[in-house]
Amino acid sequence: MNYLEALRHLLNLFPLQVFAAGLIPVLQFARERFRSLQVEQRKQHLRAKLVGLNAFISSMQELPPNDQFGQVCIEDAVREREGVLRELAASIARESARQKHIRPRRWMPWLLLLYHPPRPSGWALRWSFFALLFVSVAATVRGILHENYFPLRVLVPFVVTCFVLAMVVRLAALRIEGVRA
Repeated sequence: MNYLEALRHLLNLFPLQVFAAGLIPVLQFARERFRSLQVEQRKQHLRAKLVGLNAFISSMQELPPNDQFGQVCIEDAVREREGVLRELAASIARESARQKHIRPRRWMPWLLLLYHPPRPSGWALRWSFFALLFVSVAATVRGILHENYFPLRVLVPFVVTCFVLAMVVRLAALRIEGVRA
């Protein structure tokens, strides 16, 4: 097989490899979006419950003061309202703290960009990082299994270049996002 056929074969596989690597940031984005939607739905549920409890407490205030059943219901509603307020405040505090500091707790997710980026440009950095990393890993595996069509003097610089570009993108993400582990 000559070099042109090998290059054509490599270019045929390249879009599939880039697409497969692009699935990682897409799944990250979908997970983060799903989590934020769940948090928002929970906050809306708590707000609706709070409005209902306030309406119940204000309607129970009109009962005669010597009604024991009404007083017990009011005390239960006030206790439940305090719990709902506490949970809503904690949820809002967690969300605001999450938006301020994006800091992965472990070094491996930090190294592999497996955290939510602070800026929208972070998604492009993640896509290019995973694409280059996936292409270099796939080319290495194909080289080890002897399924490559390039000689080693062409394959090795290709793999090294892809890996170096992936590390350059990782360093650019470190510089642009400023997130430390």
